[in-house]
Amino acid sequence: MTCITTEHDLSHVIAALLVLTFSNCCSLVVFRRSMVAVQLQNQIFWAIAAGTVVGLGIWSTHFIALLGYKPGFEVVFSGGRTILSAMIVVTGFVTTALLMRMNSDVLVRVLCAAIATASVAAMHFCGMTALNASAIMEYDQMMVTTALVLGFMGYVATYLTGANPSIPRSTLLATV
Repeated sequence: MTCITTEHDLSHVIAALLVLTFSNCCSLVVFRRSMVAVQLQNQIFWAIAAGTVVGLGIWSTHFIALLGYKPGFEVVFSGGRTILSAMIVVTGFVTTALLMRMNSDVLVRVLCAAIATASVAAMHFCGMTALNASAIMEYDQMMVTTALVLGFMGYVATYLTGANPSIPRSTLLATV
């Protein structure tokens, strides 16, 4: 928490949160297009678009926050690993969108929450390896575990409510 509060520029953190909120809302709207599309080709196209939108939104959030990282020493990023981190999260969210498009029962939505959580975690740690700095990165096992559990719970709530026509204002609820 100290890293976020003292070593990140607040304007970058706010910008990252705005990008995340906007991309999540947009992806849910796009995903609904896949749910109402008549032709299978269009259903698949809109699901892939929704996964891409949210995946790149999450990656952008992470990268904007990293650009605001000011630890007091020079920070350089590896281009290849940065691109790989984006590909990881987009692939994960395209997979979840396609799975939910094919079958949106509760078990599939929970599985999608697990895939989403794993995708974000893999993107984050890959993205952190792209950070070349004169420091040693260490992770607190309890903090990582807590973040994964909270992330999974958040995605379960999101996937159970998002793009669900039986829930009023489901896009708003899922974005929150």
